[in-house]
Amino acid sequence: MFGVLFAINSSLHGYLIVAFAREDGVSLDVGFYLMANAMGRLLGTVVSGWIYQACGLSACLAWSGGSFYSRRRCRWHCRVTKGMYQRLRDGEGS
Repeated sequence: MFGVLFAINSSLHGYLIVAFAREDGVSLDVGFYLMANAMGRLLGTVVSGWIYQACGLSACLAWSGGSFYSRRRCRWHCRVTKGMYQRLRDGEGS
């Protein structure tokens, strides 16, 4: 079941990257996405492996939960900031 959901999610991400890429720079946008995805996976694997070896499973799980929380918080902050910027740019703010 996980494999099926992972395959669907992966193909959906690939489609969305191509769909939202600029027409004159599709290969650049797709290449940057793939590079950033690979680097994130590599760093996550290395850091979580190091934390597991140095501090154990509980520390690894705590770090994973903390990074998940901070990522969610950053997404929320970016969304709010982007909305405020757009309102100011459109002249709706004071």
